[in-house]
Amino acid sequence: MRKNRNPGYTQLARLPCGNGTRLVPLGEIQIDDVVIVAAEETIAIDGTIVVGAGVIDESMITGEYVAERTVGDQVYASTVLLQGALEILVERIDDQNRNQIPASAKRKVQ
Repeated sequence: MRKNRNPGYTQLARLPCGNGTRLVPLGEIQIDDVVIVAAEETIAIDGTIVVGAGVIDESMITGEYVAERTVGDQVYASTVLLQGALEILVERIDDQNRNQIPASAKRKVQ
C-alpha cells in the first residue's frame, strides 16, 4: 500500500510476488488475492487477516480509535494500520462503495 497519513487515500496495493512483493493499482486486485500492509499504511480493501497482527485505527468505521487485530479478524478499507504488519485475504471489492461503512461494521457500532 502507498504510505499516506490521509486515511481514505491509497491507490496501490502490495501483493506477494516470488520472494518479494509488487505494487499494483487497486483496480487490478481480485477477490482471494492476499494484500500486504505495513505499519502506517491505509488498508485499501475489506478482508480477513491471514498472517500477522496489528493495531488499527478504525475510528471512522467502528468508533474505536485503536483496535488490536490478529489472524481471523476482519479489517476494512480506509482504516489505518498503526503498528504491525498484515497479510489480508481480499473478500470484498466494491469501488463505488469503498468509502461506505460495511454492514458488519455498522452492526458493531449499533
